[in-house]
Amino acid sequence: MNETDNGSSQSSEPELYRYIKLYLFGSLEVPSILISIYIIFKFINNRVFRSHINNHSIISLIIVSFLNTTSELPITLQFLRVGYVKPNVNSFCLFWIWYNFSLQSTNLFLMTWTSFQRHILIFHSNWTQTNIGKIKWNYIPLIICIIYIPIFYFSCIIIYQCENFFDYTSFLCGPICYNSVTWLSTYDWITHILLPSLLIPIAKEIEQSQERISLLSCDQDASEDYIEWVKYTIQSINEQLNQLEQIQPKFSRLKLDESLIDIRSIKYKLKDDLSPLKDLFSSSLSSNELTYNSLSMSTSNFELNQSENKSLFDLKSPKEKVKFQCDYWYSLSRNETHIILCEKSNLYLIDKYLKISNKKSNLNISIKDICWSKILSRFILITSTNIYTIDDKLKSLELSPINLINNYKWERGTCSDTSLFISTFGDYPFILEYDLLPTIQLNKRWQTSIICQNNEIINDIKSQDIDLGLIIQNDITNQTRLEIRSIKSFQTIFSIDLGQGWSYRCSPYTNRSWIVVDAYFNRFIKINNNGTIDNINSYPTKLFNIIYWYDNQIAIRTSKYLNIHHCQ
Repeated sequence: MNETDNGSSQSSEPELYRYIKLYLFGSLEVPSILISIYIIFKFINNRVFRSHINNHSIISLIIVSFLNTTSELPITLQFLRVGYVKPNVNSFCLFWIWYNFSLQSTNLFLMTWTSFQRHILIFHSNWTQTNIGKIKWNYIPLIICIIYIPIFYFSCIIIYQCENFFDYTSFLCGPICYNSVTWLSTYDWITHILLPSLLIPIAKEIEQSQERISLLSCDQDASEDYIEWVKYTIQSINEQLNQLEQIQPKFSRLKLDESLIDIRSIKYKLKDDLSPLKDLFSSSLSSNELTYNSLSMSTSNFELNQSENKSLFDLKSPKEKVKFQCDYWYSLSRNETHIILCEKSNLYLIDKYLKISNKKSNLNISIKDICWSKILSRFILITSTNIYTIDDKLKSLELSPINLINNYKWERGTCSDTSLFISTFGDYPFILEYDLLPTIQLNKRWQTSIICQNNEIINDIKSQDIDLGLIIQNDITNQTRLEIRSIKSFQTIFSIDLGQGWSYRCSPYTNRSWIVVDAYFNRFIKINNNGTIDNINSYPTKLFNIIYWYDNQIAIRTSKYLNIHHCQ
């Protein structure tokens, strides 16, 4: 590389302008360094903060900015103070240009990726629930942002053969020679400056648009798929009613032609418009009542169960509701007298009148799940790395002696009469069973091979009498199922497919039946104790968690409310 000097003794920029910039940058440098050191220190010492992948791109951004402030900015301040590059040698100019370009563009790339990653974590968080997903959507983009830019500028500034004419009185020693190559300078400007600058506001606009669409969809519940489902359901019911006109009314089970449809426990109440699209129903079926539970296709028989003629659940609107701030995990549990839930860093204890009886503030432990231990008379709080217990007045918070096993993070938990079951997060999950008395001790470890297959994760775990309910999702097919197992033997009692999606939570119900909520399609699902779907209802908004409450009521956690519904 040929390099020649073309320097002068003093910068052509007015001295007043240089000193204004000098004092402005210098006054901001020290506070910026102190704040960056504090954040980096908290990141290093806080395992919970480190474990959240949404913090990785932010801390990378802070580290790059810290390097810029502590190592590159002093060179700029020196130039502004004396008015020329010091030391005035060509090799230093090459280093300064490379270092400045690398830090600035890396910062811009990281900021762009952080904007898009926020969108992924909010609207496609299931992409990052597995180790493969974390590598694809977190670590690889960060590595590309951090490595690609310095390598590109090293190739253009240090390796590329062209002749530089450095001016030691200019900032960054004047223009670099590769900028005279049209295609290379155009690629550099478009790829490393223009596109990231445009993509940051575009990513923000996409995120805001999707939030508005989600809210609109939740409020009106009138998506095209839903409308098509309603039309199909109406058409099917009308066809079945036409077929039933010729049948004698007194029967419990009737076999017709093999090509007809099998309807088990059909429940659909036309008098009460369960769908927000009530005009579609009213025009077809007037005020006749027909209860509809589940529809299944069969080539062998046609069965009708007339045991009930009204819906068990009134989900049109809650009987009562309490507003809370959005919480990432939507943790929800109960004991005999109270509901407990998370709101940001706060815990609330709510009585049967939906009054807040106690509150625990500023926990800052990122609670992923909560369960009640009757034998301990304490709630158990599950975080990624620690297990806590707290009394039923939310006064005494204690760290339990349960430790991580092989660095697996905790995900969900539930209590039977004498045991605590905890599942792990991500690929190859397992379940640990702890005896609670006389002290908390590990009893059994249920291995991955017993619980699920490859590429499957456990999204929820709940206990009921002698049963254990597991929500298991296949990360490849995006299919979810509910498995009911024996607490003693861990043998599968039944397994039922729930459909697509990843955001399912379950709760025990009466008579060893189960209720499930699906935030993916906004559905409430009731499952019988024999493993058949008894009822599927649409819900007017996304529902993230559910528990069976006292006096035949269910409590549903949405993004903003705790809703209480009656069970008839």
